[in-house]
Amino acid sequence: YVAIGKDPIVVGYYTLTKLKFPLSFSPIYGQILGHAFFDGYCDASILRYSNYDKQIRTEFCSSVEKALNGLKINLPKTPKQDINLPVFAVRLLRNIFAVKEFYGSTCRLPKSFFSLVRKNNLFGWYFLKAAYLDEGTITGHGVWIVRSLKNKGLCKDIVALSNILNLSVDLKQTNKEAYSVRVKKDSLISFFNNVSKLILVGGLSKWAKVADKVLLWQNYENSCNLRKIRVVKDCINILNCMKKAPFLTTSDVQSVCNLPSSTAFFRMHLLISTGNVSKQFLNGKNIYYLKDGDLSNLISMNEMRRSYGWR
Repeated sequence: YVAIGKDPIVVGYYTLTKLKFPLSFSPIYGQILGHAFFDGYCDASILRYSNYDKQIRTEFCSSVEKALNGLKINLPKTPKQDINLPVFAVRLLRNIFAVKEFYGSTCRLPKSFFSLVRKNNLFGWYFLKAAYLDEGTITGHGVWIVRSLKNKGLCKDIVALSNILNLSVDLKQTNKEAYSVRVKKDSLISFFNNVSKLILVGGLSKWAKVADKVLLWQNYENSCNLRKIRVVKDCINILNCMKKAPFLTTSDVQSVCNLPSSTAFFRMHLLISTGNVSKQFLNGKNIYYLKDGDLSNLISMNEMRRSYGWR
């Protein structure tokens, strides 16, 4: 808990007579900072938020109200107009985070923010929430926290922030002058679960698409695991039979594992690639001999898929 000030403050055209002091300095300020960097605009008199998605605008206002209870929000009736916050919000962010500038093309996360994240990682997750809602997207290549930013330095900061949060990400140059940060597949569930806890308003369509992507990835992973279990089971059966017989033919493998001939052929070539089996062509047939009964060198599912398919 950090106390900020004692009395109401009057700035510009806005009188903050309802703002409750002292303020509680909580991690949600990380989200407000993120919005200021991305779809926000800050100058000497105002913080302007220029996201025109109705659901995200509602989420933004709810987050501001939670962080700065009583701050006057100028929310136009039409979603095609900017949301305005008084300069107090700008000055508060600038001072508590030691932000040097808010311009989208040059702003950077200050060292003090990284220090806060190391003490309480919620500051970081809130920032990534704002980044995705404002600048993120989903493509066939995955979930992008930010997409096509010209500010390479800020993208590097997002990567550094993600590393602190144990989130695996890639920094990609997606065109000549723009950079993007993508969540790696093995971190999709972590990204989704941690940010989902911070959503204040239900029914965010943009976030629901992330849920769909995570579900697809989980189904894919489950499918891969089932395939690998089946492949390993077949390989164990084959090796056990080879320990009892001097050699096996493809027909023998078909019989042992109840497999079609093409799949039996690929199973044997998988075992050849791992060094478990050797092959000779004798009397018009492929003859397979046992070399090593240890399956610890079985290759990964991706290698299997690339080299041998899913047979």
